[in-house]
Amino acid sequence: MSDKTHTPRYVKLLLIAGVSLLLLIEAWCGFRVHELSEEQKQYKVDYAFVNNVSYGLLSVDAWREQVVSALKKEAGDYRLTPEQQNELRKEIQQVLQAVVDHAFEVINRKQTSL
Repeated sequence: MSDKTHTPRYVKLLLIAGVSLLLLIEAWCGFRVHELSEEQKQYKVDYAFVNNVSYGLLSVDAWREQVVSALKKEAGDYRLTPEQQNELRKEIQQVLQAVVDHAFEVINRKQTSL
């Protein structure tokens, strides 16, 4: 009689199947982590774009151009001295900054509903 004990074949097969199942689950989890990381990365890019005041709806420069363009059309022959132009620019800048600040307050409010 031999002192060596042989592991039954079905135990080895169960062990191989269990380890294979764990590897498959780990591979699936890794794939999902990768997908979710890419999705989160895109959210961060979108969030940064929306919150960037240099572009888009909250752009002070873009709004300034719109206001100046509208004023040029409306004012026509109305002339301002350089001092008045500087003062008008300051006033427009303050108004636009107030609008942007208010927009940020609205955007950053804690959402209480869907």
